[in-house]
Amino acid sequence: MIVVYGYGKEPMVLLTNKRIRKKDEVLSVLKAYITRCRIEEMFRVQKQEFDLENIRVRKLQSLKKMF
Repeated sequence: MIVVYGYGKEPMVLLTNKRIRKKDEVLSVLKAYITRCRIEEMFRVQKQEFDLENIRVRKLQSLKKMF
């Protein structure tokens, strides 16, 4: 378990199964989590703005063209 203070009003608690022995390992887990959150947020915004949940296409190529 990693507890991060100073990132927001409340401390952020991250659960991991990675064995952490050094400060560098803590930072790598934190960076990976923040990167993942940004990616998920990007996809959420794209789905909402372009209404991608309601689009029906048969091929990936068609979806890429619309996107």
